[in-house]
Amino acid sequence: DDVEIGANSCVDRSTLDTTYIGHRVKIDNLVQVAHNVTIGDDTVLCAQVGLSGSVTIGAGSVLAGKVGVADHVTIAPGTTVVAMSGASKDLGPGVFGGTPATPLQEQFRMMAALRSLARRGRAG
Repeated sequence: DDVEIGANSCVDRSTLDTTYIGHRVKIDNLVQVAHNVTIGDDTVLCAQVGLSGSVTIGAGSVLAGKVGVADHVTIAPGTTVVAMSGASKDLGPGVFGGTPATPLQEQFRMMAALRSLARRGRAG
């Protein structure tokens, strides 16, 4: 019901279980949805997202461009994963980024600490 699937996207059929796409899901171009995946209602998958087998995406989630999700990972309803992130373990709810995906505020702190270490290395 009211699902949109963009050009050159692939939704793999399941052999033994079900590949399920909920109501009002929007799948952008060049997205890979593997077998046994469940995508909850009102979810958005942006370009070049890759979902491995048996992934569960909760309702109302957003996966930005180039997000990769490892097999058997569950993403909680209402979760956002920012662009070019990799989810290797269960996530949410919240906003996540980086590889491996961590809470976004924690990711920002790690990037700031890394910049600070780089500056100290040049000064000494």
